[in-house]
Amino acid sequence: MAPRKTRSKYDCDISLFQPEPPVAERLVKSLFAGRDAELQKGYKILLRHLDISGSRSKGFDKKPWVIHGESRSGKSHLARRILAEFKAKPQRIKMLIPAREKIEALLVMADLFGQLVGEFRRLTSDDRLSPPVKDLPDIRLVDDLIEQMRLFLDTAQSATITRERSDEATLEVGGELSGLLGKLLGKYQSRDANKQTRQVVLKPPTPERLAEVCGVIVEKLMQYKLAEHLLVLVDDVDLLDYSAASPQQARVQRSLLTDALCTLHGQPGVDVVLTARSWFVYSGKVLTQLVDLTQSVLSPEALVEIHNNHIRQFATKAGVERFLTPEGLQEFANEMQELNGLPGVFLQHLHTAFDRYKDDSDFTERDYEWFVDVFRKLVAALRSRCELAVSMIEEATRNGQLHMRVTEGNNPFIGTAFDNLLVFQSYHDERCYFTSPLVRRIFTNPRTVSGPGDGL
Repeated sequence: MAPRKTRSKYDCDISLFQPEPPVAERLVKSLFAGRDAELQKGYKILLRHLDISGSRSKGFDKKPWVIHGESRSGKSHLARRILAEFKAKPQRIKMLIPAREKIEALLVMADLFGQLVGEFRRLTSDDRLSPPVKDLPDIRLVDDLIEQMRLFLDTAQSATITRERSDEATLEVGGELSGLLGKLLGKYQSRDANKQTRQVVLKPPTPERLAEVCGVIVEKLMQYKLAEHLLVLVDDVDLLDYSAASPQQARVQRSLLTDALCTLHGQPGVDVVLTARSWFVYSGKVLTQLVDLTQSVLSPEALVEIHNNHIRQFATKAGVERFLTPEGLQEFANEMQELNGLPGVFLQHLHTAFDRYKDDSDFTERDYEWFVDVFRKLVAALRSRCELAVSMIEEATRNGQLHMRVTEGNNPFIGTAFDNLLVFQSYHDERCYFTSPLVRRIFTNPRTVSGPGDGL
């Protein structure tokens, strides 16, 4: 008989306790916990107001939907869970577009455009259609327009280069055009070719133009009954150009992206859902609130359920049920209440501590003091590399401050290991950060506790 394989904590899936939300709908559903009321509210509102076949596009109140809240409050997971409630059907196109760290608005819109083009080609080239659609003159014209836009995008490495290019492309158009396609091409300069055709001179795409082209694509799909609705989730629009040296440039790019998404959402048959931190929404963006997560605090019981869901999904093979004692896990969940029960923060801390735990062959469950000590040692190891950040937290702790102000040109947290782990951006102010109860415990009691798995 073959010997029984020794258990290893490395047998846990690497996704265990990952704070980033899953993409696969199966995981989106199985890992979701604690926000059933918000899920039902968001789903029912969308269900009542979706612009199926362009039924709402003539209204003046059609603005992108937004789910907003604090950093790591679970906005993205909730948004994906709401979209997962809309069952797959041939007439609906669902798309997920992550904006995080895409740097420029055009790159986000190019991702959206590319995914939609794939759906357009798949649907129009179906040989089972009777009569065939792909060879119709207006479908071929849209296909040519797509190719010209792709050529512009393929020859430019960034939106900046694209905007600076002076190259032009021409599109040969025959007959009169109506609808969004006619309006779009009517904006471009035309040249006479012959009596039957004219040449339309195209310019390099901007985020706004790509939004308009996407609207044209959806219009043609609806015209030939190939689709009736496009439902798009654009995630983390506030984190565009997150590590920019110039905060002003980041604001410009976020504004360009928001304007383009408003244009896309205004097209018939299109609904756009955004996720963003609340400070972004409060800055005057023209959006329709779907769910406000600043009003939703997860209970300790919900946080423990999130822990259990991740364990069941990703740690069964390793035989791990917990790595903290039940009392330690509960104490951490209770302490998270002061931090509004932010699930992403909860998971980020578990992820960091488990990364230390798995390096030891000892399967003994650790207590809460061991858990806190992991972060004490992490701070000690990062002190020399993040000196300004550590000094700011120490000063805030000495003065009993929960909040810390940063300036536009001097943010010692952004882009470091401290951001979203030991400090968190305020939901109401882009330049305000706050500390967690765990951080205050570390800095007011910096002693190191030895025990199983001691050392970094």
